Amino acid sequence: MLGIVERLLSLGIDCIRDKPGQPWRILPRACSYFVVTMIRYVLMIAIMSPYIPMFLIICLGLTLGQILVEIIRYILMIRRVKQAGLVGNDSSGSLKDSLLDTNGHRMPTRTNHVNESCC
Repeated sequence: MLGIVERLLSLGIDCIRDKPGQPWRILPRACSYFVVTMIRYVLMIAIMSPYIPMFLIICLGLTLGQILVEIIRYILMIRRVKQAGLVGNDSSGSLKDSLLDTNGHRMPTRTNHVNESCC
């Protein structure tokens, strides 16, 4: 369960975007990162126990959490592509071209928080 919570909180941190002129956004990101780090250390200590079923449950929870994060990202990506009007457009050429935003720039790559390992 903690693995799923850790993955979803990491995704939540990434959803809080930094914007110029809004330094107050640093505080929620820092607080969320603190909670995620605490969860990661609890998982690390738990996984170091010699109890094999606990190890398997933690790995399963982290895997399920990552699957949820990937599904959410996919849904958000499809929404962005649809909003840009590039889905089903013959002029887009390919899915690779459809991942460009309306200005011709590539969509942002993944951020670091979700891709950080648990331990």
